[in-house]
Amino acid sequence: MIKDMCSTKNRDPEAQSSIEALLGEIIDDKNKLEEVHRIDTKIAEIDDSIVKLEKILENPKSPCEIAKIRPTIARLSAVRD
Repeated sequence: MIKDMCSTKNRDPEAQSSIEALLGEIIDDKNKLEEVHRIDTKIAEIDDSIVKLEKILENPKSPCEIAKIRPTIARLSAVRD
């Protein structure tokens, strides 16, 4: 009896289709999760860059440096948001 149920000859096409659909959903969810992880990593990198630039602004070497860093921080913040 068990052998008959597990035999590839007796597969129900609807059940097979459902299994394939579920596997497809699992793969899609995995891909979405990986994309979210990549985005989170990029956001963390941007946040790190902003913190470093703000630290430089605490003791700027020249007005030119300030003039270049502030717009860069603004651009990074816009990308992050």
